[in-house]
Amino acid sequence: MEKTQIDESFLILGTHAEPLIFDKKGLFERTMNDEKLAKDLIAIFLREMSECLKELSTYVEIRDFNNINFYAHKIKGASANIGGMALSSSAEKIEKAAIECEYNRIVTLRSDIEKQFEILTNHIKEV
Repeated sequence: MEKTQIDESFLILGTHAEPLIFDKKGLFERTMNDEKLAKDLIAIFLREMSECLKELSTYVEIRDFNNINFYAHKIKGASANIGGMALSSSAEKIEKAAIECEYNRIVTLRSDIEKQFEILTNHIKEV
């Protein structure tokens, strides 16, 4: 039987791949196992993402697709760097919807990104 290598940034549930909520191992690899650095990065991330999410909501309300794209991209990258793969995935969906000017899809996805941020926040505070 041939072994299948699984990308560790995904959690396999049944036949669907779901992004990890928090890739703690990846964060510690990126910080060379420096717990203080990881905690400092998490604190900065939480502060900045709260602001980014507020800005994103503001631009969704006024249908400013350029700034929706900008903030979704920023959230996508920052959350991936900290190990928040599910949040990054949600932000990527909003980013794509903004590029295609799909307002109704953005509105639908906005609640998902807020939920993913809340879930991630609960996970990373344990570091």
